[in-house]
Amino acid sequence: MFSAGKTRVRPPRALQICGSILVLCGLVFCHFGCGSSDSEVDPNDKQAVARAFMDQLIVGTITPGTIGFHEIPEQFVQDGKALYTRYGCTVCHGMDGHGDGPVAYTLKPPPRDFRDPGAYRVGRDVVTIAGTLRDGMADSPSMVPFPHIKDEERFKIAMYVASLQPADDLEIAGIWVRATPPNRDVTAAYLVIKNRSDRTRELLSVETPAAEYTELHTMRYVDDMMEMEEIERLEVPAQGETALEPGGNHIMLFGVKRQMVEGDSVSLTLRFADQSTRNVVAEVLKDR
Repeated sequence: MFSAGKTRVRPPRALQICGSILVLCGLVFCHFGCGSSDSEVDPNDKQAVARAFMDQLIVGTITPGTIGFHEIPEQFVQDGKALYTRYGCTVCHGMDGHGDGPVAYTLKPPPRDFRDPGAYRVGRDVVTIAGTLRDGMADSPSMVPFPHIKDEERFKIAMYVASLQPADDLEIAGIWVRATPPNRDVTAAYLVIKNRSDRTRELLSVETPAAEYTELHTMRYVDDMMEMEEIERLEVPAQGETALEPGGNHIMLFGVKRQMVEGDSVSLTLRFADQSTRNVVAEVLKDR
């Protein structure tokens, strides 16, 4: 980098150097902050798309809440499988991530079975798994930090681990958000959650960049009057479904940041009690 040391630099030259640094900083900001480079990626160039995806993961512009909107390149998963073996993950978690590595019986708590969604204590998305690889888990001496693994390698290992999870057993359907009149910053979202698994699932919260905060609500009759009440969670029974619909359970959006106009779309992130998340897109409608 630049270092003046004891050398005296004349003002015009100093200004040139400062100007060059400012221009360089501006280019770096535009590349990583503005995201303008992403718009230049040819969507038909799979390698370029994959590269841009990895770059966004490394700089942190993709979060646990938005990773679900991206397709994971199969080559990254295969690279991650090779790295998983190279860095000794098999010693604890086994060749296929079942938690049955050769030293597994000596560890307390035992290694996670990556096939079990309920075994992930922090989160089971690619971003969170990669973060756990880097930082470890403070209350789990067997899961130490691996800061020496390069960022790109961490994310590839995380992609392989995430690929071991079973196919999604939840279906989110009928997703819509009620349109808002001008100057109104409160609305509601509705959907149906279908649970194909043999265990009850619990919806804890919903997040969206379109509003300041959200709450789960239900409608109940009190003294022959319909009242709205906040609830902490919603159960989705095993092999059953739960509907969030007008006049019943629903999601309230408070502090809506712009008017919801019919035809628009809103992204929602559903968070469940087993640390899993689902990213969905809701259509804005006047009514249904």
